[in-house]
Amino acid sequence: MPTERLTMRKTKEVFRLKFDCKLSNRKIAESCLMARSTVAEYLFRFQRAALSWPLPEAMDDTQFEELLFPSTSLTSNTERLLPDWLYIHSELRRKGVTLSLLWQEYKVRNPAGYQYSQFCYWYRQWAKKIDPVMRQEHRAGEKLFVDYAGMTIPVYDRQAAKTREAQIFVAVLGASNYCFTEATWTQSLPDWIASHARAFAYFGGVPRIVVPDNLKTGVQVVERWILARLRDHQFFGLHQLNQAITILLTELNQKPFQKLPGSRKSLFEDLDQPALKPLPVCPYQYAEWKKARVNIDYHIEVDRHYYSVPYLLIQKQLDVRITPSTLECFYKNKRVASHIRSYQQGRHTTVKEHMPKSHQKWAEWTPQRFIHWAEKIGPQTVQLIENILNSRSLPQQGFRSCLGVLRLAKSYGDQRLEAACKRAVAIGGVSYRSVESILKHNLDQKPLLDEAVAITPISHINIRGAHYYQ
Repeated sequence: MPTERLTMRKTKEVFRLKFDCKLSNRKIAESCLMARSTVAEYLFRFQRAALSWPLPEAMDDTQFEELLFPSTSLTSNTERLLPDWLYIHSELRRKGVTLSLLWQEYKVRNPAGYQYSQFCYWYRQWAKKIDPVMRQEHRAGEKLFVDYAGMTIPVYDRQAAKTREAQIFVAVLGASNYCFTEATWTQSLPDWIASHARAFAYFGGVPRIVVPDNLKTGVQVVERWILARLRDHQFFGLHQLNQAITILLTELNQKPFQKLPGSRKSLFEDLDQPALKPLPVCPYQYAEWKKARVNIDYHIEVDRHYYSVPYLLIQKQLDVRITPSTLECFYKNKRVASHIRSYQQGRHTTVKEHMPKSHQKWAEWTPQRFIHWAEKIGPQTVQLIENILNSRSLPQQGFRSCLGVLRLAKSYGDQRLEAACKRAVAIGGVSYRSVESILKHNLDQKPLLDEAVAITPISHINIRGAHYYQ
């Protein structure tokens, strides 16, 4: 490697500032207007020549320069003792391996080889020539770097009937740079955690440390080698997009390095994979917790769906664990009910064993009691209550709506509630929310269209008429 030759005056100034003034390499470089790498190399050559400061009075500049820059024959002799830097670089990523240990092993094999400081210097010089991504000396199986890419990919969401921007999660193992990436709808906590779980499954193990928001280089690789290549493709769902990403991800991980032998995959199999901790027996599943009070119909509400619990817990407050697929109810840390998660709003999930038989407290609430209460308000209210009870597979599933409707009389009065129930019956509303909306928007005070509008039959040769079916 060619070296910048300084004047002997400037060369000696470097050593004076180092040994007399005790300045750092950076300060010396600033003072002498040179690169820090030049300062480091001159100090290395000084040490390699076994010189001492101050220089002997009898040493002239010619002798001094010859010691700093030995003849070609001497340089060739030393180069034969150079270590296998690729081996050194790979071994540094193994747990517990240090440059000091590798130097000691090197000296056993090459007693006339470099001293430790020279060994470290020449390794750093070699490392500068390889890809920036591969320079970092992360230990095998130690760190997983995770982040979201800056780029997104448009996907047509059939369910929402619109185009949405898919977020791109990226995970890279430090030692091998083996990559995992996938698309999710959001960067929310459930998606963030689920992507981690799928990344661990992809790697077949778990690293010791997960480092978030620190993946600039790894993200750039994914953006250039995967996302940019998909820019002109049209996707109609996350599954389709992730299939395309997986194909390109496999290609990226198997792509040979430019300045090193092997690929991310081969390096992963050699370094990271054996050092990863085993996956848990059961994969992690994201769950949210909330508190819910049991209503008089022995159901709790989660996302506007109603789940039954044992009727003895009416009016009790429960802890509810919610996952994408299940819902569990706990009372005083004991599980009292579990259900398959449902996303149908306004519907009920009821277990027959949760229903009361002859319990005294439950006997107070019956369909007849709600109807009797409605009779005190008016016939339209009675009709609506009956419609609500009849619209459910079990009358008890309508108790919550009935109670809510009848309690509206406290806020709006019997007269307005009766008018609101009349409108609800006319439009087919069978829920508390329908009546509440009518009252909030004062629709109960507006006249209904005439329901007895006469319909004149249409006479046409292609219309059979009612007599056809008699």
